[in-house]
Amino acid sequence: MDNRTNGIAMINEPINADFEESDRSIGQSRAYAKINNADENDPAEAYLLSAKQRRYLVFKRVCDIVISFAALIVLILPLAIISLIQKILAPKEPVFFVQTRIGKNGVPFKLIKFRSMKSTAPHSCPTKAFEDGEQYITGFGRFLRITSIDELPQFLQVFLGKMSLIGPRPLIPEESIVHEMRKRVGVYQIRPGLTGWAQVNGRDFVEDKEKVAFDLQYIEKLSLKIDVKIFWMTVKKVLTKADINEGAMPGKSKRRK
Repeated sequence: MDNRTNGIAMINEPINADFEESDRSIGQSRAYAKINNADENDPAEAYLLSAKQRRYLVFKRVCDIVISFAALIVLILPLAIISLIQKILAPKEPVFFVQTRIGKNGVPFKLIKFRSMKSTAPHSCPTKAFEDGEQYITGFGRFLRITSIDELPQFLQVFLGKMSLIGPRPLIPEESIVHEMRKRVGVYQIRPGLTGWAQVNGRDFVEDKEKVAFDLQYIEKLSLKIDVKIFWMTVKKVLTKADINEGAMPGKSKRRK
């Protein structure tokens, strides 16, 4: 099914019953309301960063450069070892997986990850959309994904300014429903991140409208405080291997908390 043809229609649908106000914070409910009421023809509906938040983004960018550069120096040997293992295990497969994603201001860029799937895997859809993602994941790739080591090459993209350490995860162009909602509420004012508010609040189990609601909450609260909170929540999620769903068939996916 082509999401491009029905993305706008789905944005205007009523909030799903799974997202009842009693099950979410007041802030999340307000975010849903803003998403539903946003007008694609009225950019004034989008949230605009405050002057204080724009100043914080300058500080945030400096932190991104320093931390990502330090990480690349520290990780250069482990990254080389992982690349060598990839080549030994699958000499005919590429070491890296390169995919077009949507960045700041809606501008596409090339995202780089360690390859964790076979080359036969669908290239232009998110993993959670696979009927059975497990069939495409390699043995070593499963380890890379569970530990999030496959994301480490993105430190280079953080250093180069394509991404930030923390921010909404970048979409593929085919995720047109989420992309359209993000545009309407102003999410693309900031760089996408290695980890984000939606990732630490459900990751693979977050539905489209819920994901954008978390993204909107993040930009509204954008500050050092929330970034530090997301960092520590990410560490916990990675160590506990929580909220991972590799596109399993309904009824077979497991959510770890």
